[in-house]
Amino acid sequence: MKVLAGTKMLTRLILVLTIGCVMGFPGCVDKSEKLTIEVFKKRGKLVVLTEPFFVPYEYYGDGSEIVGVDMEIAQLIANKLGVKLDRQKRSFDGLFSALSANDGDIVMAGITLDERSEGKFPHSEPYADACQRIVVSNDCDDIGEFKDLAGKKVGVPIATSSATYMQKALEEDKDGSFKDTPPTVEQFENNFMLIKALSNKHVDAVLLDSDTAEIYAQKDPNLKVLSGLIGKEEYVFLYAKNMSDEVISLINKIITEIKADGRLEEFRAKHRLANAGGNNKGE
Repeated sequence: MKVLAGTKMLTRLILVLTIGCVMGFPGCVDKSEKLTIEVFKKRGKLVVLTEPFFVPYEYYGDGSEIVGVDMEIAQLIANKLGVKLDRQKRSFDGLFSALSANDGDIVMAGITLDERSEGKFPHSEPYADACQRIVVSNDCDDIGEFKDLAGKKVGVPIATSSATYMQKALEEDKDGSFKDTPPTVEQFENNFMLIKALSNKHVDAVLLDSDTAEIYAQKDPNLKVLSGLIGKEEYVFLYAKNMSDEVISLINKIITEIKADGRLEEFRAKHRLANAGGNNKGE
């Protein structure tokens, strides 16, 4: 009788929860539901997935809050939707699987379109340009340009455009620089670990996105950024596959506005300054 009573109680509880979710009770989220403006307002939050080791775009500010250029834009989007902003940390490599599982609404992490993302997720219009830069120790005098990486240990952040660029450079080797002595490429979980490896002489050089490279060199007088600009890329935001066209249009409009009125450059200047001069916020 006790088992039967317990079973009946469990059945009733499941029935109540099911009805509650159908009626839209708080905490019940249909991850496959089309993410319209109305759905966001009903849910009350925008879930942003990011990797907070990519200054000046995302990093830890005072305390444990994730801040940066992308988070400024995320807040504008949340404000426009009339909802709260929920910032959630993931490893960079884990962002794509999390978005595929609809664990978040949007990925904001200095994303460039590649084989993992292009055609697989809806995305925003480009909002920022970047390129790759080589960072070495100040006392390094035998690496002056990309071809000098031959025979060296080169660090890159895992699953990023830096890693992709190095892989393609090794495969194509158009000028034959790496034919006899290719560089050894080591991938690191995040930029902080990457720069630490360079500082500790574990690697001879690192390849990073331009803004990030310059900030780390400003913070550490023992590092320098080589003058050459490598490649060209554009950053976009990735959306969950069930993101509605109306929300995508809303976000694209915000991007257009902040590029035109100068707010995007103000955000970049603000967060570059916040990480300059030995400040460790980006770590």
